[in-house]
Amino acid sequence: MTDLSSAITSLRRPSLLVHTAKLALERFKRETTLDRIFGFEVSEDPKDVLMDLYEAEIDINEQRKTGDATYSIARHISVLTALMHEAQSLAQSEQLST
Repeated sequence: MTDLSSAITSLRRPSLLVHTAKLALERFKRETTLDRIFGFEVSEDPKDVLMDLYEAEIDINEQRKTGDATYSIARHISVLTALMHEAQSLAQSEQLST
């Protein structure tokens, strides 16, 4: 998990994108958002969900950087918000178990 945690904390994204995702955390609905992002039932293992979100965010960010016409800022914010939420939740559960 440390490698994934390091990878997530080392992400560098535009501040407006990050700020918007942080604001969206206040109204984040896990089930609804993950269903919308993935379009199927997600794994019960939070580490798997986090890895899937991380990979999705990397792909979306590549679309942003290359100017891909299919890039959606709304989807990017949604995935980034879910990534933040899952990372925070997993960190809290790991703290409780130690």
